[in-house]
Amino acid sequence: MEEATESAKRIREDIQEMRNKYGVVDSQEKCAACDFPLLNRPFYLFLCGHMFHYDCLFQEVTPHLTTYRQSRLEELQKKLAATTLSSKSRHRPVPKDEGDTASLGKGSAGTSREQIKSDIDDLIASECVYCGELMIKSIDKPFIDPQKFEEEKSSWL
Repeated sequence: MEEATESAKRIREDIQEMRNKYGVVDSQEKCAACDFPLLNRPFYLFLCGHMFHYDCLFQEVTPHLTTYRQSRLEELQKKLAATTLSSKSRHRPVPKDEGDTASLGKGSAGTSREQIKSDIDDLIASECVYCGELMIKSIDKPFIDPQKFEEEKSSWL
């Protein structure tokens, strides 16, 4: 029991330490997927040194996810889009008889939006797509999709 408690304590300390880590990104750095400047769009920096734009990482990771995780990701994106639309509509002038800001849900919307973003991060950015477990699991998959093989083969000739 004491070993398990000590192990759990070390894991919590490691997690807390990881939250406080940061990386420095040079202004000339490029996305590992699209090779465009990294700082132009939201991006992820992994401990291994790979850097991806959010949308590039999303495109790289999605095909490797299980069907359940893909559907969960779609669901989270729809929720995020809905919270974005509702937060934009909150910025319009409110007539005095429509109520105060508490009735607009400002308190809970920010938290849920951040929670949705965190859940999306957990799905697509839990590890580097190039050197994490996703890549290791895909080692037996062909580089070229078998349905597109003939098309790709003819483009090389």
